[in-house]
Amino acid sequence: MSGFPNLFVTAGPNSAPNHGAGHNILSEEHVHYIVECLQYLVENGHEAMDVRQDVLEQYNRKVDEALDKTVWVHPGAETNGYYRNSEGRAVVPCPWRLVDYWTLLRAPNPEHFEFSDPAPADGREGPS
Repeated sequence: MSGFPNLFVTAGPNSAPNHGAGHNILSEEHVHYIVECLQYLVENGHEAMDVRQDVLEQYNRKVDEALDKTVWVHPGAETNGYYRNSEGRAVVPCPWRLVDYWTLLRAPNPEHFEFSDPAPADGREGPS
């Protein structure tokens, strides 16, 4: 979620398994990804990470494009039910196979984030 450094969400939008799996599998993968992010911060001396807005928008476009090929957005499907928001966007289901989503959550791509570093002892802000 862009604009909220170090906010990590499990069971967020478009993360529900829809391929015969339990939510526990994806929850474990979300936690794994968070741990990888925290490890990256520590190992690289950063204080915070924030997903870039353009990366977030590109990801949401990919989600919507993938969902366009599923039953969740089929014209005959319920438009005001649990799986869609008030604009009709499917917000609950993950559009990808479990193995593809698992692969996506193996490790953060540093190019997708903006980082902030701890302030030096003299009080001036450090480079990012």
